[in-house]
Amino acid sequence: MTNFNGARFQDTAWAKVNLSLSILGKRDDGYHQLESLVVFADLGDELTIDTEALDVPSSKERSLQLNVTGPEAQNIEGVNLVETVGLQLIDEFSSTSPHSLPIVSVSLEKLLPVAAGLGGGSADAAALIRLFCQLMKEQDVDASKFDSLKFASRFGADIPVCVNSEPAFMHGVGELVEPVKSFPSIGLLLVNPRISVPTGLVFETLKAKEYNEKSLSKNALLRRYNFDFHSIGEVIDYMQVAPNDLLKPALKIAPKISDVLAEISLLDRCLISRLSGSGATCFGLFETEDEAKRAGKYLKMRYPEWWIEGTFIRPYLGAAAV
Repeated sequence: MTNFNGARFQDTAWAKVNLSLSILGKRDDGYHQLESLVVFADLGDELTIDTEALDVPSSKERSLQLNVTGPEAQNIEGVNLVETVGLQLIDEFSSTSPHSLPIVSVSLEKLLPVAAGLGGGSADAAALIRLFCQLMKEQDVDASKFDSLKFASRFGADIPVCVNSEPAFMHGVGELVEPVKSFPSIGLLLVNPRISVPTGLVFETLKAKEYNEKSLSKNALLRRYNFDFHSIGEVIDYMQVAPNDLLKPALKIAPKISDVLAEISLLDRCLISRLSGSGATCFGLFETEDEAKRAGKYLKMRYPEWWIEGTFIRPYLGAAAV
């Protein structure tokens, strides 16, 4: 029986934004083949993990305690993905740790809207993966054989791209992630009209055709940039030819999205407005963070009941997968 030193780590589950989202078809396994240019906003949920310095005699006593707080906590329904992934992480690392892994306490401050097209649950799970990797490193556990992206793909298509939370091109069903190593500084305005849009329902409404390998890649233009964007103009040019294929089905479920997009597009200095993921969060791109924040303040005065945040897109930092 070995003592596991108590530790505490914190991380942010950065909000995911799909600048483009092409659905190439429905596969035989029921999943959808997709291509998406993904970036991350400089805001998100906050996660903290604590480990109690306990002697744990049996793996049966290993557990995860999840405490969810924050303004959006009451909107979470069903089993929290953080708990599901956390329990699997405990099993994963317990098999390689020289210590008995203790009770792990996870605190989640839920700040992002739920079912909003921002990958909130996936980002939370990805942040937990990063935190566990920090914990294992602190405890001198050899995690060299742990493939964080492969592990993440077991729980959802959006989680792998959220692990590093940097600009990336996501394809397959989401398990294939290629970093976009050059991306300009861009102001970002996020707007959600307080409408939850379940992703599964949007895909059902889409009624995608059967996918085959001859399906045309709508994001072929990305290859011209070699996964690099050197100006805002290049980003917008790309977005014009690679829109969000989930917009039409999302509008059938939540017509209000159309009004939100119109309001964003009319804001001063807005370069383009789009729907993120399956919605209902929409976004506008601006030259700078200050412009995005000013636009957000103005829109908030008109629609105080909406969730509105002005921020910027996080850059590529060159971090390897944890």
